Amino acid sequence: MTTKLTLVMDPNVISSAKTYAHARHTSVSKVVENLLRLLSAEPRPVPSELGQLGPITASLTGAIPLRSGDESKTTQELIREAKQERFL
Repeated sequence: MTTKLTLVMDPNVISSAKTYAHARHTSVSKVVENLLRLLSAEPRPVPSELGQLGPITASLTGAIPLRSGDESKTTQELIREAKQERFL
């Protein structure tokens, strides 16, 4: 069952919403419904909030071994040194 809902918003937003919906072969009502469904869904914690790494990041961790003293260098410095070693 569906229920009618009236929304008041900026005419430019309405126009953009209609264009967006039309391009996706749906209605503005369905776009708003899906957005509200996503916003009201149970939030899923991202791995960084859990103190865990995502599967791709975890698989790459340790792929580049650090040498003694590298801990104090910035990422950019490490990248620059790696390029110099590889290409010079």
